[in-house]
Amino acid sequence: MLLKAAVVLVGLLSSDVTCAQNAATQQVPGAAARLKQEYRESRTRFFDDDEAIRAPIIVSWHGELDLRIEQRNPLPENGVIHDQATLSRLWRDWRLGVVPTVDFERCFVLAALGGDSSARYEVFSKLKRTGDLQCRFIAADLVKKGDRPYVAFVVPRKGITAFNGRPIERPAQDQSSSQR
Repeated sequence: MLLKAAVVLVGLLSSDVTCAQNAATQQVPGAAARLKQEYRESRTRFFDDDEAIRAPIIVSWHGELDLRIEQRNPLPENGVIHDQATLSRLWRDWRLGVVPTVDFERCFVLAALGGDSSARYEVFSKLKRTGDLQCRFIAADLVKKGDRPYVAFVVPRKGITAFNGRPIERPAQDQSSSQR
């Protein structure tokens, strides 16, 4: 009995819990296995949509931000960047290196932050036929403290009306210049 209790205690301290049931050992999924299963299910649910098409992403950047930097420099409203000045400020504030040049007459930048920090994650995007570009971070590994995943997409203005369910409204100066 004491040996059985010691095996269970050691199993609880390891990443996978090992249990002895009826003289046969059985592997019970630990945190890593549960996360992998959740990852597969989340990805399947996200892409299981007849109304979605491939997102028209021109270029994308992704990585991890130090949480202290991100908290001081939040995203623009809705994560939509309409001009080079805003993109430059965000890029410098987040310390992402050389600021890319974007043709904001034909494109805009959509940026999003993942909810939880993780040691490894994947970014998925899809465009619904309604014009809603959706982006999801799906953790593929255990949590790593201190960082938060980010993604930024350059996408064409044409055909995209919302980002993650929130309408995209062009600033007043953009609307007047596009009507000319």
